[in-house]
Amino acid sequence: MVISVTPTAWGVRLPAFTTLMSLVLVIAAAVKIAFVHRHEALALLVLCLPPALWWATRLVRWRSHKVHVTTEQVAVVGGVLRRESFRIAIDQILTLEVRQRLHQRLRRQGIIELVTKHDTVTLGPVRHPDALARMIEQQRRRQHPQSVSYDALFEPTIPETTWDRNPFAPR
Repeated sequence: MVISVTPTAWGVRLPAFTTLMSLVLVIAAAVKIAFVHRHEALALLVLCLPPALWWATRLVRWRSHKVHVTTEQVAVVGGVLRRESFRIAIDQILTLEVRQRLHQRLRRQGIIELVTKHDTVTLGPVRHPDALARMIEQQRRRQHPQSVSYDALFEPTIPETTWDRNPFAPR
């Protein structure tokens, strides 16, 4: 195995904020209103339990997903109750793109899109998507050694004796 990555916490903040605000609302209302104070447990159950469950499911779903990049494939494995996984062979990847918005760039997060012959697969959002994309690209190059990258350096094929001559000098 080359690298294993857990995607970033996408969609966890809003349920956490909603749970916290519901809790603060019930406690503040219990201090001011006698009826809410008498039924505070019921109010907590009704107002705080749904966002807490929403938050818990998002948290479990986030922590249960992994992206594995090996020398032969890219695998995404995840899920707790309904286990999902898919694998893409490295040699089937045609191109890959890193998509980042400004706020994602500031937090070093982004989405990687793998383009194959049949479809486009989205990985992410992940931390340091450029580094993960470079890792996938390195594995692709190892699978296809005949391809030449654009930043490859070549040695000159013209003999050095022709370099010494001035082409504009009379012969």
